[in-house]
Amino acid sequence: MVVGQDGEVSVLDEDGFEEHRALYDYPDELVVDAEAVTQHVLKAIEFGHGPFDGGTDEWFRLL
Repeated sequence: MVVGQDGEVSVLDEDGFEEHRALYDYPDELVVDAEAVTQHVLKAIEFGHGPFDGGTDEWFRLL
């Protein structure tokens, strides 16, 4: 993911994930988990929180 200067969040490499999903026959559970984690990180960014242990929260406040 990347957050642009305008605050817009973009998820990177979704097409690459889909290519690998087909090529390597990812199990459905893995795909569901990956999508859930992506949504979790997007929500954290939306609310101005670092997505994991909070270590980036101060950085987000500075933006």
